[in-house]
Amino acid sequence: MSDNSTFCSKIGKANVQRVFVEIEDVKGTLQKPTGTGFVLPARQATLTQTPTFTPSDELNASLNVTEQFQDAVEPADLSIPMILRLSKTERPQGDALFHALMGVEQAPSVATAALVGALTTSETSIVIDTVAGGEFPPVGVVTIGSEKILYMGMTEDTTIPGQWTLENCTRGYDGTTVASGEAEAAVTLSSRVWMQDVCRPSVSVWIQSDHTVFFAEGVTVTAATAPLSNTGGQHIDFTLQGKRMGWCGTAEITSVASDVITLGGRGAYAFSEGGYIQNATKNDANSGQGYKITNVDRKAGKITVTPTPSGWVAQDVIKPWLPDGVERGEPVESRDARIYIADAAGIPVAEERMSGNINIGTPTEFTSPIGSEYPGDNADTTRDINIDAGMYFRSEDAEKIGLGYKGYEEAVTIILGETAGKKLAFHFPRVKFNTPEPSTDGAFMTLSQTGTALGKAGLRNRESSLYIVQI
Repeated sequence: MSDNSTFCSKIGKANVQRVFVEIEDVKGTLQKPTGTGFVLPARQATLTQTPTFTPSDELNASLNVTEQFQDAVEPADLSIPMILRLSKTERPQGDALFHALMGVEQAPSVATAALVGALTTSETSIVIDTVAGGEFPPVGVVTIGSEKILYMGMTEDTTIPGQWTLENCTRGYDGTTVASGEAEAAVTLSSRVWMQDVCRPSVSVWIQSDHTVFFAEGVTVTAATAPLSNTGGQHIDFTLQGKRMGWCGTAEITSVASDVITLGGRGAYAFSEGGYIQNATKNDANSGQGYKITNVDRKAGKITVTPTPSGWVAQDVIKPWLPDGVERGEPVESRDARIYIADAAGIPVAEERMSGNINIGTPTEFTSPIGSEYPGDNADTTRDINIDAGMYFRSEDAEKIGLGYKGYEEAVTIILGETAGKKLAFHFPRVKFNTPEPSTDGAFMTLSQTGTALGKAGLRNRESSLYIVQI
């Protein structure tokens, strides 16, 4: 059978792209891509790190610029747009991005507790204590016996340390049967949870754009946006910055000496240290593991790889290697988003809102050490998390003008998805709303309003302005 790739244009196709994201075992050290790190991009993912040049300030009786000096590069800029995909049995697509955005990922069934007193089949508040293994977020799903229970609030008993009440419960959740429970029965948190921390892991990102793979190490998520609308798939779009970019292209071999490969023309400029390649002519990808580039000598036109390849000869063509990867979970539709805002009694009530955005800003700054071509360590600065979602201006909404004038606060939960076990909840314990501004949308009067997420006071709660919970 002939290889139809010879008939393909050499110009890269815009719709041929794959993305892999991996949590780095060592911060700032390139992590090899794996199939489980695959992210199906929605629109083009991007990765750039362009050096700048400073003109010489020497005076030489000419109006021409005669010298330029290359500067140390600024952090790499990346964007990864994706559709939210959730599964009951697997980690969601892009879970490494959520982990790097928030700081801590807690797997299901890690956090446990015990019932305080017996549980009847009619109760919608559940008292627990003896929390161990992890943390119970303010919203989530617990399992007691064979029954799953969704709770939409959680308060701590100020008089009995370690005792909590799970509130606003939906019994028999996810198709389970409502059942009673005995005192001291085990309560297991069934939700996957991403929680904030002052320190967050870095990731390595690999982006295949048709014939070339770009990669970056020491990458930090600096923002995520979840648009709220009634059309299309539910996007979660990530913005990132990283320490060092690399790339792997295509070239023809002129000779091979052990693990050192000489490339024709300027072929060595098409590769960077840390990337992975395969021999396309021999269909040799090191048993599906790729060959790692350990050194690039661009002046000599040579690259060094490990392990040492066998049988590679002149005129063989090498190209980038990435593992196989398939999308996980089912896509969530935008029209299934719901916004719940606590009423005066603290009970979450579904509130009709117009299109908007969840904006999660986690900015960071990188050092610029003398003698280094690339940025150094990074440190996060103050978070900027807000909800931008207006509303149709109904008569009862006039009170929001007076409340907003004083900067009122409410707990807000935004749930994306409609299938139990395949929903993602963004819970904000404190949102300070500003004064809504009247406007129009066609025949209707509207109010535009933004709420800023705040953390709770006190050392214990200092990182609590947002929880992301799979329910």
